[in-house]
Amino acid sequence: MTEHEALLQRLKAEQREIILRAARAQATPARSEIQRIGELELAIGAVEQQLNEADGEP
Repeated sequence: MTEHEALLQRLKAEQREIILRAARAQATPARSEIQRIGELELAIGAVEQQLNEADGEP
């Protein structure tokens, strides 16, 4: 596993945990949680893009 792949797994795990915690709370998530989910999504996309570029995909 490359460093990028390991980072991707950590980012996804953190995002998943926030989403699951919000679902268990059965209430609207705090704005900070929603923002963190969005930030993680952007970071995940950036890492996936770098992985795709490394694999020769556009």
